[in-house]
This record gives sequence, C-alpha cells and structure tokens, in this order.
Amino acid sequence: MSRPPETPRSKEQEPQPYYLASRFPTKRAAEQPYVSAEATIHEMDCDLSAYRFMRQWHESNTNPWYVLVIGVKPEPAVEERIKTVLSQGELASVPQEAVERLYARRLEEIQKGPWVEHHYTPYMPHAERINWVTRRFRELTGNVNVLLAEVSTNTHLFTRVPARHSRLAIYQQIRSNKGTCP
Repeated sequence: MSRPPETPRSKEQEPQPYYLASRFPTKRAAEQPYVSAEATIHEMDCDLSAYRFMRQWHESNTNPWYVLVIGVKPEPAVEERIKTVLSQGELASVPQEAVERLYARRLEEIQKGPWVEHHYTPYMPHAERINWVTRRFRELTGNVNVLLAEVSTNTHLFTRVPARHSRLAIYQQIRSNKGTCP
C-alpha cells in the first residue's frame, strides 16, 4: 500500500527548539548562572548548549544580559537543575528569531566537536552603533538607500578611532577587562 507524499510543514508547524532563558542587569550578574549552566551541561547526560549574551532586540526592560540554554529537552533532573541555576535571574522568553539564530549557531558548533567554547567581548561604542544601524534598518523595512543617507548625515555615529588608539591597544584593553576603551 502506497503512502501519500508528505506535505511540507509550514513554519508554524515546525517543532520549536527547547530552551530556557533568564535575564540579568549586568554581564557580571549573568556570569555565575552561565558558568553553572555550562557545568551542568558538561557534567550531566544531555544535549544542550549555553549562551550568555547582551540583548540585541528592543525591549522595555532594564536587564539586557541573557543566559540561554538550548537544545534537546533534557531529563527532568537536568531540567530542574538548569531552572534552579537560571532562577538567579528573571526567567524570560526570547524572540523566535533570536531562538532560531542561536539554534542554528548551536547546530554549526556541534559539527566542530562535543565541546566548543567561544567568548567575544564587544567594544561597546561599536556595539551601540551597530545596534542603532540594525534597529533603523528594521524600522525602515530594509530601505538601504534611506539608511545610507541617514548614516552619511549623522557623521558623529561613525567617527574614526584616533591614531593613539591602535587596534592592538584596544584589543589588549578589552582582553584585560579594564573597562571600555576611550
């Protein structure tokens, strides 16, 4: 007996990745829950990834740092331990687009090996400018010409880094975590 061909699932029918998230006021406040989530993932039998990141979407909330655990729904004991770790912050949901990006990133990273770890520290003045460009691009519904016109008239957004602040000096200051660069 032949089976009817499967109809492709719509985006709404796709199974959603399992995740738990919590938000925090500072990177430092998110550090211990992130490290504890990583330890749980490393020590227990589960297929999860942990991320600590600064919110990249607009939200009227004063806690911009997130710890998010994403992957295959774990056994109840693992899930309870992760919930306990994340309860140090404010449990939160994350926009679907961000969940999809992090899940795609997870799938890329697990191809590299069983434990892959990256840490990036953005230079905050640059991150703020990039966030402004991204937000305006969305507000303008992708109209690049208008965005370019705005950027060219707002020269204060993209000033040159003074020569005394070489890339190496900026990099070293960021790596040493001695605050933001001038």
